[in-house]
Amino acid sequence: MATWEDFIVAAQFDGLTIDVVSTRDEGANDIDSQKFPNKNGTKRVYRGANGWQRDIVAVFMESDYPDTMDQLIKKLEEQKIHEFIHPIFGKKKVACDRFVVAHDAEDAADFGTVQMTLLEHTDGEGVTVQRDPIPARANQVRTLGTEILEALSELQATLEIQNSEIGLAVIGAVNAANSVAESLEATGDDLSSIAVQATTSGAVAKVDEAITLVADYSSSEEYELSRLLCDLAGALSAMAGSLIEKRPPLQKFSVVAETNLRAWVFDKYCKLGLSVEELEDRVNEVLSLNSFPDPMTIPAGFSVIAYDE
Repeated sequence: MATWEDFIVAAQFDGLTIDVVSTRDEGANDIDSQKFPNKNGTKRVYRGANGWQRDIVAVFMESDYPDTMDQLIKKLEEQKIHEFIHPIFGKKKVACDRFVVAHDAEDAADFGTVQMTLLEHTDGEGVTVQRDPIPARANQVRTLGTEILEALSELQATLEIQNSEIGLAVIGAVNAANSVAESLEATGDDLSSIAVQATTSGAVAKVDEAITLVADYSSSEEYELSRLLCDLAGALSAMAGSLIEKRPPLQKFSVVAETNLRAWVFDKYCKLGLSVEELEDRVNEVLSLNSFPDPMTIPAGFSVIAYDE
């Protein structure tokens, strides 16, 4: 069985060889926590891995003390990214977060230690990461919903009321927003822009109704609740906007032969395998994007604006 000594390498910090006697390497993940009204438990969503933290202890004695130790200290004081050769994990790019130089009275004449906390550095230059903003938008809606319910509880405690008109309206708005977030996160990519707007508008209307009920700002609790509700309406609109932005670009299509709006839409989008209801959504979408003299009779040569899918 391989042992630590079988694969250990000489540690170096910016080319300076040092004698490392212990390492403690800590990794972590970036995780979003999502809680839902009237539902136990917490949903976890991974957003990526954080950089490692390396806690290193190096010793300096005999010929290495104090010259090599002093050289290391000067390098640790430099405000730049360093190259560190870890005795176990090999070459790493790191930033020095902090370091401690320690001496013991009995050995101070020719012995010292340096404890370093090194944070892993990742170059982002020239790297483009494409991420779907929809899960993040949905998570923002859910997080705001949780904060709104907490603010509502504080308001109700201050006013010593329960099941008030405000409370029922706010809870209804939060439930509607969470439902829309779940729906658009799951199926938003398959909806037309008109369907996305229709799905979102009902929830936004409920949020607006709740805002109206608490908009007098007669207390700090009401102001905070109203502010969070406004943020919720904005988050829903931003989610809908992100979905619509993902749609293919609009283009003009020339009608080959006389037809009607429904026939033209069904012919263009039938290859996508959409249901009849989804195709009807596309009919409304194309109708909203164009000014047809008569949707029932579209002459040959007429230019129709639609999404190129």
